[in-house]
Amino acid sequence: MRILITGVGGFVGGHLARHLQQAVPDAELHGTILPGTSGPVGVISHTLDLKDEAAVHDLIAHVQPEQLYHLA
Repeated sequence: MRILITGVGGFVGGHLARHLQQAVPDAELHGTILPGTSGPVGVISHTLDLKDEAAVHDLIAHVQPEQLYHLA
């Protein structure tokens, strides 16, 4: 299962990522982060400006998430 979390570098995003790592250990976690920041360990981070519509479409097409949590 692939899961995408927007805003994974934030306070709530980090907590959600850790929860999902325990609850769904076989999930492939992806998350969006702001330039110059990092995401939690074990999450595939994607630097992305969510105001860039084309970049958002490209990321979703690339990751093909089965679940999406929008925290940004």
